[in-house]
Amino acid sequence: MDNGWESDGELVRAAYTLHEEDDDFGQAHTLVREVFSEEERERLIETVVGTLIPDVEEPVLSNVFQYWRNIDQEVGERIEKGYHEKTGPQVPGADPIDGQPDSSLPQQHSHAG
Repeated sequence: MDNGWESDGELVRAAYTLHEEDDDFGQAHTLVREVFSEEERERLIETVVGTLIPDVEEPVLSNVFQYWRNIDQEVGERIEKGYHEKTGPQVPGADPIDGQPDSSLPQQHSHAG
């Protein structure tokens, strides 16, 4: 065949039919739970936490935690815990690393009557 596709059968354009075992998180769960060692899981958690600091903010941050809990409950919880251990308590408008107000943001002043 010159300049074209070769096929042994009819080519059709149709939607993929999901199988009962298909889901969005199964393969990732198998990877982190059955393929990775505990040491590899710990490195994964450290890597994910490191990518979240300092640029990821709400609501994306909560979605990241939920995404990882969907893959593996324990890994997701450890990612969230690791993030909060590294960032400390969050103050709205504060720098996510040191918890201090961001000096580049306009400061609100209270006006006592």
